[in-house]
Amino acid sequence: MTYGTFYTKYSERLNMLSNIFKMREPKWETYVNPDGSRGGMVSKSAVIEKGAFIPVSSVVLPRVHVKKNMEITNGDLVTQEGAVRFTP
Repeated sequence: MTYGTFYTKYSERLNMLSNIFKMREPKWETYVNPDGSRGGMVSKSAVIEKGAFIPVSSVVLPRVHVKKNMEITNGDLVTQEGAVRFTP
C-alpha cells in the first residue's frame, strides 16, 4: 500500500467517525443473536434482518440495514457507509 492510498483511507475513516459523533440517537438496545447469546448494542432505528449475528462488542448505528449474511466481527462500528474495525 502506498502512502497516498493509506492517507486517503485514513481520511475517509476520520470523516466517517466525525459524522458518526454528530448524530443524536439516545435509543439503544442490546441485540439477542439467533443462538440466544447476547449481541452488541443496536440503535432502535436500525433494521436487523432475522438471522443476523452481531457480536457482543459491536455497535450498529442509526438507520443501518444489517442483512443476515453480513459479516460483522468483534469491535466493528457498523455505519451506513460501512464498518469501522477497532480490533486487529
